[in-house]
Amino acid sequence: MKIALKYGLLITFVVVLWVVFTHFVFPLDPQSKLNALAPLIFNVAALAAIYRGIRERQRSGEMSFKQSLNTGMSI
Repeated sequence: MKIALKYGLLITFVVVLWVVFTHFVFPLDPQSKLNALAPLIFNVAALAAIYRGIRERQRSGEMSFKQSLNTGMSI
């Protein structure tokens, strides 16, 4: 499986899991403090996936900055 697809789907899975969790476990309250956690969780998931994707591609050989940037953007 391509690296970008693999780690992009991982980010999507985290977002979907969070939405389902908040929808079914907590009431639909827009003023909930739990909604403040969403950006943090989404950004951590995205940064972790990008980091892991670039590291996986680096293991296959030498990578330039441009190749790393392209891998991160494709994820």
